[in-house]
Amino acid sequence: MFGLVVTNCESAIADCPEQEILYYSNSRRLGKEGFKVENLTNEPYDLLRDPPPLFAERKYKRRYQPEADPTGMVNRGEIIGRVYYVRRVPPTFAESYAKWARGLLRFQHSPSIFSLTAGIFLAGGAVVWLLIEFVLYRKRRERKQLLEEARNIREELQQKVKQNEALIAVREKGRKELEDYRREQQSIAAELKIAIADYEQKIVDFQHQQDDSQSNLQELRNQLAWAVEYQVEAQEEIDRRL
Repeated sequence: MFGLVVTNCESAIADCPEQEILYYSNSRRLGKEGFKVENLTNEPYDLLRDPPPLFAERKYKRRYQPEADPTGMVNRGEIIGRVYYVRRVPPTFAESYAKWARGLLRFQHSPSIFSLTAGIFLAGGAVVWLLIEFVLYRKRRERKQLLEEARNIREELQQKVKQNEALIAVREKGRKELEDYRREQQSIAAELKIAIADYEQKIVDFQHQQDDSQSNLQELRNQLAWAVEYQVEAQEEIDRRL
């Protein structure tokens, strides 16, 4: 979380430009390359005393609190140096995440931003998954309804097609029967025409025969009249001769 730097400053004044660094902890937070006293100007520190202090004069109530709160305790003793708490270079995301992951694998974990973030992501992922499942369920249900409607429509169309085919068959049958009837009527009409023509010819022949019969009858009448007249004349001739 931070690095420790020990200097030889023996003054209680905050600004101590003549101090020298006596020790620094092996912490990656210090950025040791080029680390100088000037970098300690704004860093929090505690005084080192002889004899060592017995009480905590300041206390950080929260982990990332920038300044410590005074506790009201005062230590006595000669000032022999300072210890600085350097938090100037924060850990990178990769380092913090790797540390968090190692603690997670060891089942040794304290609440952190990574835990909160992971929890949020897990909860968000679960919510998103549930929403996706709900949407997919709705889609599947709508698809099922559409398929059912399409199946019903297809069955209705098949029924209509069958009905149309039956109607077409009935119409074709009726058309065939009508065509047969028309042909039958045409045949009957042709036969009637032939019969009428034959009958008319017979009438003509009969009229001719009747005319011939009238002529023969008139001739017979004339012959009969002539015979009667001849008979009368013959009788008169006989009577005259007698």
